Formats: sequence, structure tokens, C-alpha cells
Amino acid sequence: MRGQHQEKCLSWLWIAPDLTCRLDWAEGSHETVYGKVWIHWEKEDDKAVLIVEIPPNTEAEVEFAGKVSQVQSGRHIFMK
Repeated sequence: MRGQHQEKCLSWLWIAPDLTCRLDWAEGSHETVYGKVWIHWEKEDDKAVLIVEIPPNTEAEVEFAGKVSQVQSGRHIFMK
């Protein structure tokens, strides 16, 4: 997860989990001035799921399973 600071506030995120690593799942969060960013992903065989929660007034670009999606605040689920 990377962020860009605008007016001293984190308002844009880039999320791109590495599904080629040896982990079966990962989860993390980061507190921003707008609220908590939460990310969870898991994989099994050729299937994978990514769940992200983006705080208010924040946008994210999510790269998952070869696709890039622009999302606004809220909870988003991506499946492969």
C-alpha cells in the first residue's frame, strides 16, 4: 500500500498485493487522518479474494488479478 499526501492528508492509495509470494493470506491496516485503511487477502490454489476498506474522503487504485480498479471510500471485494 502506498499513499500520496495532498494538503498534509493521505487521500489517495495504491493497493497491489503480491499473490506470487509464499503466503496464503495477509492482513493489515493503517490509520490515516481520514480513518483506518484495512486490507485482507487470501489465496487457495488458483482462487484469491481481496477485501479493502477505504476511509471517507479517500480514493484508491487497486491492482488485483491483472486488473486495475479505481474505488472510492467504503468496503470493496475483489475475486479471482
